[in-house]
Amino acid sequence: MDQLEFESIVSASINELPPRLLAALNNLAISVEDMPSIADLTAAGLPSEQEIYGLYVGIPLTNRTTNYTMVVPDRIKIYKVPLERDFPDHAILKAQIRKTVLHELGHLYGMDEGDLKDQGYS
Repeated sequence: MDQLEFESIVSASINELPPRLLAALNNLAISVEDMPSIADLTAAGLPSEQEIYGLYVGIPLTNRTTNYTMVVPDRIKIYKVPLERDFPDHAILKAQIRKTVLHELGHLYGMDEGDLKDQGYS
């Protein structure tokens, strides 16, 4: 899948959110990268060999206070190479990209891994 199509699926996954969830997406940068960097994995407390499809770095909405001003944007990174490698079927890949985006957005909204698993986004 080329980069433009991959990024389009990521964007569509976000644009399909209900308006009340879209409204909360301020101060957020979303990017598509080939692979997670060692620095990203280290910052997330993950071992350097960890296989991941996406990463959320920031302050979840549930932890923000009135002091949440003048901060760098939260980040969601979606990793293209591991997704394409593990999901070679085009239709399944598209579904997994969407699932990964929603999983990382779940972290932004304050969900932990258990919550995401319960919702089918793990």
